[in-house]
Amino acid sequence: MISRSTLIAALVVIELVIVAAAGRAVSGHSSHWNFGGAFADQPPVVTRIDQSFETGAAPHVVLDVDNATVTVEAAAGTSVHVAGVMRYTHWRSGVKPALTALRTADGVRVAAESGLTYTRSLEREVRITVPPGAQVEVLSAASVVASGLRGKLIARLGNGPVKVDNHRGDLDVTTSSGDVDLVDVQAPALALRSDDGDFRLTSAGGDQIDAHTASGKITAVDLRAVDGALRTDDGHIDVGFASQSDAAVNLHTSDGRITGVGAAKPDTDGPDSRSLRLGSARGHFTVATGSGSISVTQGASV
Repeated sequence: MISRSTLIAALVVIELVIVAAAGRAVSGHSSHWNFGGAFADQPPVVTRIDQSFETGAAPHVVLDVDNATVTVEAAAGTSVHVAGVMRYTHWRSGVKPALTALRTADGVRVAAESGLTYTRSLEREVRITVPPGAQVEVLSAASVVASGLRGKLIARLGNGPVKVDNHRGDLDVTTSSGDVDLVDVQAPALALRSDDGDFRLTSAGGDQIDAHTASGKITAVDLRAVDGALRTDDGHIDVGFASQSDAAVNLHTSDGRITGVGAAKPDTDGPDSRSLRLGSARGHFTVATGSGSISVTQGASV
């Protein structure tokens, strides 16, 4: 018969073995223990979407894709084509990553699920082709590149750049932190807003321009100005006006110099204001910075 003391000793040994093995598993020194498969090495998961929708010539296209990079291209036709790819590793909890495209009553909606937890990486890319007359609305994205649109483009980004070229519709861009780059953009109404980002406008303009960055430089080359303003709270402004400009322009810096218009101010800090006349001065346009210099290159009839 096994004695009571022998039995107790055996149980103690078994418990010590279990505790030691668990400790090795938690510390990562054992390949035989794994508390939760999500911590093990996993190959990247890649999913794709490739869908086309017949929409007519002027659909309303909405993209709400979290941290995806977005490319929008216009092409002749009456359909919307969505191509997307998603790569992620070590998904652990929350809503499983997804990328979807659905037909709506007036167009197409592309969406990405959020609220997930992952340990390594999540990448999404969306490339969408739309009719030139489409109205495109980006509610979230990591970055936006758009080309060839004739309808309105709206882009709302938390952090990320926006680049638009060959555009002829209204344009409304807001980014908390990111640069905005416009090339060959002529809009009836052009609105740009950033808390922290530079604006670059090349061969761009609008009947009404409202461009404001809280912190950033503004560079405008061949700008068509009629009504509106270029404003930065903290940054330099370099502007050259297109020959089609038609405005009375007021220039002001609260702390800096204005060059290219009138006599140069002595090289001292402080405010400076100037004015100039473009064309018949049909509109009223303001160029202003809270802190920084303004350089004007004459391109229009003054």
